[in-house]
Amino acid sequence: METETTGRRVWATVLYDRLCLSGVLVLDFSLRKQGTKHPLIVIMTNEAARDADITSVLDAAGITMVFVDTIFAEYQGKRYFGNWQKLSAWSLTDYERIVLLDSNQLILQPIDNLQTTLFSHGLLASGSGDRNDYIAAVLTAPGHPHPSTIILHPSLAQYHRLRSTLNEFFFSRANEQDVLVMAYRGRVASLLPEYSALESLEGMVRGLRKIMVDRLQVVVLKCREA
Repeated sequence: METETTGRRVWATVLYDRLCLSGVLVLDFSLRKQGTKHPLIVIMTNEAARDADITSVLDAAGITMVFVDTIFAEYQGKRYFGNWQKLSAWSLTDYERIVLLDSNQLILQPIDNLQTTLFSHGLLASGSGDRNDYIAAVLTAPGHPHPSTIILHPSLAQYHRLRSTLNEFFFSRANEQDVLVMAYRGRVASLLPEYSALESLEGMVRGLRKIMVDRLQVVVLKCREA
């Protein structure tokens, strides 16, 4: 399998509020436990960033926070807020590649290959075209990327295109998957189905208690030392 080796590559997840915090800590712990060479960054809205309890815990855990504006849709002169904050990842051009993960996932085997593998199915194999024009994800149906695990290359052009797509095709229950389907029609490389849910809920429950206890003990000790 062909791989890429250049640039700054990270895992990323979105934190909306305190309810996401425990999942972020577990995700970070499980990535480290599997020996990843790449850091996890947490994408946070400016509203979430004002919660000092959240930021102090993440800081103590050594997790990088990236603050972004809340994404909203503009439709008929009004602003609408929804589940679109993942689209912020495309604007983070300090990074060459981002693998976007849901914070409720538990990593039980090494997945660093997602940071280096080239997109499959001939989309980029020829070397033609701009790789920023493509994403890789598990497909829930032809052309429908599952939003739990997405490989992307940040690009302001693509970010603005996603925002424009959101506004152009806005409907009240649209989510990030709907936007990606419309914006990347015919340009989604397929990952293996095993990446659609890196661990099931049953598996998470089995390992969650020990991981959370270990991780939170570390965080508490760091907070006390500070």
